[in-house]
Amino acid sequence: MVLPTLDNDQRLYLQTIFDYFHEHGRWPTYRDVDRKLTRIRRDLDIEKIAKSLPAGFASTSFNVRLEDEAILSISAIYLCAGSKEELDDFIKMINFCVEKYFSAEEGTVQISSDDLRQHIGMSELSIRKVGLFINKEHDYYIYDQFGCKDKECNSWTFTLSRKIRKLDGVTSIEQYLEKIDQIKKTFVTPVPRLPQSVVDTDTTRGGDQVKVLFLAANPKDSSPLRLDEEIRSIDQALRQAEFRDNFDIRQHWAVRVADIQGYLLRHQPDIVHFSGHGSTSSEIILEDNYGNSQAVSPRALSRLFSVLKDNIRCVVLNACYSEQQAQAIAKHIDCVVGMSNAIGDQAAINFASAFYQALGYGRNVKTAFDLGCLQIDLEGLDEQDTPKLLAINSDPESIAFI
Repeated sequence: MVLPTLDNDQRLYLQTIFDYFHEHGRWPTYRDVDRKLTRIRRDLDIEKIAKSLPAGFASTSFNVRLEDEAILSISAIYLCAGSKEELDDFIKMINFCVEKYFSAEEGTVQISSDDLRQHIGMSELSIRKVGLFINKEHDYYIYDQFGCKDKECNSWTFTLSRKIRKLDGVTSIEQYLEKIDQIKKTFVTPVPRLPQSVVDTDTTRGGDQVKVLFLAANPKDSSPLRLDEEIRSIDQALRQAEFRDNFDIRQHWAVRVADIQGYLLRHQPDIVHFSGHGSTSSEIILEDNYGNSQAVSPRALSRLFSVLKDNIRCVVLNACYSEQQAQAIAKHIDCVVGMSNAIGDQAAINFASAFYQALGYGRNVKTAFDLGCLQIDLEGLDEQDTPKLLAINSDPESIAFI
């Protein structure tokens, strides 16, 4: 195992991020890191340092935004002093996943935070940290889909990837890093070949991934919904699509009214997908600070999207009675999907899966919407007329994300 040589500024940067993570059990923002480092040396430029790190060491985009999280990979954490406890817990989780995979009968294997609590005896803080590691670390080799059930990632679940088998026999962090290095050298992810019409077309996105922001809320005083199954089906549909590498799904669960502006500002998505409850008064139901229901009116949500529309071209409100919300939002966003009536869990899941599958194959929004409704019909659920596509200021047949 050969690790890159880092200069003093790079090491200080990594250690500052890890120290915060070690103490607080969450990733710092770049603003937190900047404040800490400038107290040490005023001339330090965190954006310059972040971009100078070896590939795969940290989550750094072309433009470092102070409100974004500063996240490290396992290989970067390995170089930080005081990281043994976190890395040992990570390896325990890997070993548990491998054993669970080989001992399971046919079918998908689910791993949750409760498993680590019950079978390994991890502390709550360790479980949260491991969840944050898994969410960011080589997801292709560990999980097929991952979801945090609350804002802090205290509770999470994921579906094991078949490639977890490649980590059989790994008992130390050094072996893990060596194995991952070997896998990366032998496995090449196929890059989708874009149609010539797309290659020749000038776009304002500059080749960036299509960012899907998935927002879920199922307040504790409301009936349970299969939201984890919905995001799993969306993730699977995009992973199997031709242009899978062009899509990036960002998930947030137990979304509170106070969260939604921050999520839009942080991620600047192309597509916003809300999954959860809607009221007969056409209100989207989010959570308050205590986890109970808090309604958001069509007027308020419409005003929000009028201010923060940025890159957003499509909004999907996969919630009951959300058509009126969709009509209000469609004044500002090109394409909006809402539900004209109550919609069942299975119909909502089938619609979402087919809709994103079509987008992942480069189809336009109108075609994706039609295929979503058709999938409900094919399943014999008799709810194919419930979804409604609103496009006041644009032609949905002319809008495709690939």
